[in-house]
Amino acid sequence: MDLKVTNVFQRNYETLSNDKRFIVNVGGTRSSKTYSLCQMIIVYCLSTPNKIVSIIRKTFPSLRATVMRDMIFIMKDMGIYDDRNHNKTENIYTFPNEL
Repeated sequence: MDLKVTNVFQRNYETLSNDKRFIVNVGGTRSSKTYSLCQMIIVYCLSTPNKIVSIIRKTFPSLRATVMRDMIFIMKDMGIYDDRNHNKTENIYTFPNEL
């Protein structure tokens, strides 16, 4: 998999690899947090089966306008998005490596 990633991706993926339960990111607008973290979560979910990952924001409209849009865009760009794996009612995406 060939992804162009930022320092935000790299630092968070290293922290995640150290088996941390929570990772908190703060910073200004346009600092690549949402996009980089979406990439990281996709890579993590593809390489780690049978995990539940929750993505939260203060409000659902904010989550839908940023994280959900970016996740779907990135997965489509990677050629891995499958509408059949996306429960739009529950806002759950199940990766194909889940048992």
